[in-house]
Amino acid sequence: MSINYRKLGQKIKQFRLTKGLSQEELAEKCNLSTSYISYIETGKKKINFSQLEKISNELNFSIDINSKTEEKHSLITLLNKCSFREKKFLNKVLKLIISEIETY
Repeated sequence: MSINYRKLGQKIKQFRLTKGLSQEELAEKCNLSTSYISYIETGKKKINFSQLEKISNELNFSIDINSKTEEKHSLITLLNKCSFREKKFLNKVLKLIISEIETY
């Protein structure tokens, strides 16, 4: 899995601006330095999960760093409507399909 830190930083900046926070205010609330927030927002520094969690909690956005396509969001929405038993069944079916594709 490859994370586009520049794109992630841009999203963080958008959420920060929407909340009307300066980099300094966000840094203070998350116990991080202002320069580190700047580096994150420009994609010059990588962010670890615990720092991302602090920032996402402060800015009230969910962490979905794997999200790349509309199809993925649609699939997640559909799966969220399924029961545990249905998800278990779908998982088995998908594994069988992938196995068949790989041997094809």
